[in-house]
Amino acid sequence: MANKTSVFFALLALATVALTAPASPDPEDKNKEKLETASSYGIGYGIYDGYSGLGYSPYTTATVGYPGYGYNLGYGQVGQIGQIGQIGQIGHPGYAGYGHHGYGGYVPVYNDYSHSHAALGYYNGINVYIHPQRSISEPGGGTTMTSNTNEGNPGSLLQPGETIRPKVNPNLAIKLVKEYFGYDVIKIKELNSYDDVNYLVDVNAEDGSTQKFVFKILNSMDSKKPQYIEAQAQIMQLLSSKGINCSMPQKTLDGKNSALVPFPPSPDDQNNAQGDGQTKIHLIRLLSFIPGTIFVDAKLTTNLLFKAGKYISEFEQHLKNFRHVGLDGHTSVWFLNSALDLKKFLYVLDDRTDKQNLVLSVLEAFEKRVLPAYPNLEAGVLHGDFNEQNIICSPSTTNSNEFDIYGIIDFGDTNVGNYVNELAITMCYMMIESVKHNMDPLESTAHVLAGYSSFRKVPDEELNILRTCIAVRLCQSLVMGAYSYTLDPGNTYLLTTANIGWPLLEKLWRNTSDEEIQTVWRNVSKEYSSSSQ
Repeated sequence: MANKTSVFFALLALATVALTAPASPDPEDKNKEKLETASSYGIGYGIYDGYSGLGYSPYTTATVGYPGYGYNLGYGQVGQIGQIGQIGQIGHPGYAGYGHHGYGGYVPVYNDYSHSHAALGYYNGINVYIHPQRSISEPGGGTTMTSNTNEGNPGSLLQPGETIRPKVNPNLAIKLVKEYFGYDVIKIKELNSYDDVNYLVDVNAEDGSTQKFVFKILNSMDSKKPQYIEAQAQIMQLLSSKGINCSMPQKTLDGKNSALVPFPPSPDDQNNAQGDGQTKIHLIRLLSFIPGTIFVDAKLTTNLLFKAGKYISEFEQHLKNFRHVGLDGHTSVWFLNSALDLKKFLYVLDDRTDKQNLVLSVLEAFEKRVLPAYPNLEAGVLHGDFNEQNIICSPSTTNSNEFDIYGIIDFGDTNVGNYVNELAITMCYMMIESVKHNMDPLESTAHVLAGYSSFRKVPDEELNILRTCIAVRLCQSLVMGAYSYTLDPGNTYLLTTANIGWPLLEKLWRNTSDEEIQTVWRNVSKEYSSSSQ
């Protein structure tokens, strides 16, 4: 270890010596039409013990004509990558950003290898963004050039106090749809969302008909990861080819699945509500609209719960062989395996003694029981947010009192993770819906599990940690909902889980044991087995 440590700090020294801030350009030149460069240089070194990693990434950033520099030190836990400093900032409109970045402590949990692997890590990637200088309200095209290998780094996890949700009004949305996708919007309605801004838009199609789309303006963090967004687009296209009804990305006027758009600071401009003195870069997309009844508005029955479990299990199998560089290393505070990051946000809870202690109790069990189990569990590409708002239903063709699962939307939390995470997320939200419909929440999870198991058998190793994983997802929804509400108090959608979620978490975690809930699961499973004979 001593030799490794000495090599590590020798590399740091070399990186530090190499990182000499370029001289500031003459202020007289800062407004000239030329390209300035923003760069980041990184050294990554992993401590080869299979559990931790240390990463160091100095970087330089440039705004209009003014370069700068800095560094960031990161630490990673089991199954994670050591955090690194952010890559060089994207150049302002008309300016280029160029960067290398290093990974440290590379300890991934591979998809189908069923084991954890530690590696000494030095990683060198390139991000290049070029935006011709123009105002977003002016007509004309723009180009975005990206070259990337694994841009979704863990150093980009949300931090307390950070505002990432775009501030966009309908007038600007209408202009952007016209400018980038060529459609005239005749009707617009904002949809519920956490970190992005989504609009349902009716547009005039070329054939004179009216078409519906969902126009998405992504948050500032995901907007820095165009390869991750491209991975989502390819997942949608693959699922559609297999007969799955899901949103499909529409092409921009220059033939892309999305566009990066600069939002210049202009607090007096009614079309721009950012008003913080900085240019914002947001990625925009136009997605096909999936008609139907969202799950939250459908009549909830045990049959529908069974169908939901079966649907998400089939979904996972459709993507079993899917690979994309944009998913590699991508992480989020919403991913179940990032649950320990919730500790940073606990200050938002009103009752600091009871609610915080409840969450901390769940996280302690997660750290002790779930994290060590992950490397030995099956993994693959997950939807990541199979909840009542993202499931589209249609009236059953065999029973007028029932609904079928018709489609799936919102791939914003797609990730590579353990299948038990997907199942836990699904069961969590189905529990919440069952309470709304005066159904037993524990039995509701049993029907979801029965449906899921009809397509993929859940091993005992997953069943033993499933209650903890469900509780973790409840904690994520409650804590992050409360946090987001502090930043956007007018968005009551952010508190959707709160009224039901806290009593439900109490029941699941403090009043129910693993043995008790597994007994419920077994009993319901036997009922399905008997009825199928």
